[in-house]
Amino acid sequence: MKQKVAYETLPMLMLELERYFYFPSYIFHYIRSSSKKFNFNGSEYSYFLNPYNRTWVNERAVEVPLALSLLNKHEPRKTLEVGNVLSHYKKSLHSIVDKYERRKGVLNADIVAMSEDPKYSLILCISTLEHIGWDESPRQPGKYRQALQKMTSLLEPGGQLLVTFPVGYNSDLDRDLFAGSLIGKADFLLRLSITSWRQASVTEVVNCKYGSPYRAANAIAVLTYTCP
Repeated sequence: MKQKVAYETLPMLMLELERYFYFPSYIFHYIRSSSKKFNFNGSEYSYFLNPYNRTWVNERAVEVPLALSLLNKHEPRKTLEVGNVLSHYKKSLHSIVDKYERRKGVLNADIVAMSEDPKYSLILCISTLEHIGWDESPRQPGKYRQALQKMTSLLEPGGQLLVTFPVGYNSDLDRDLFAGSLIGKADFLLRLSITSWRQASVTEVVNCKYGSPYRAANAIAVLTYTCP
């Protein structure tokens, strides 16, 4: 038992130190982890390490590679991102809608109120769905269902939707997720350490908590859907 406590305490101490020495930490993790890979649905991905938002200590390490793998296969003019995430890491030519973030090239609008024209071949939503309705004032329970419905309605036939969100953040969203009532196919990634993730089953992530034992997500859901 003592060894287990010591093992868990050291990573937590490192996370606290990284708040103040994030760039040396980025160099350390880049050298240590740049060659590491994770597997998801039969494909291998490199972890995404970037100083902005210290991606090595949160779910961006695995969310961004999944999103970029699809983004690179679709025309920017036919791609919509719901929630401004990817433009912080690369030049973005695709359309972005974000209700709150003021940034050049970002349409400040509510996704649920958007027109259903034009249609897109790819829609990405990275760690944003859990905030819709939940972190708005006043809170609007279940608004994420409207957002998902709107996203699917914006897809052209054969269009793809990729949505990622942390398990344990929005209890209403989690309830629908584990009841199997969300649109599309749900897969999961489980966090094993500060910088290590693996694909997992629903039973392995159902009790995961947000922010414990590691900061931010300790498991994420990955929803995929293809428009008929």
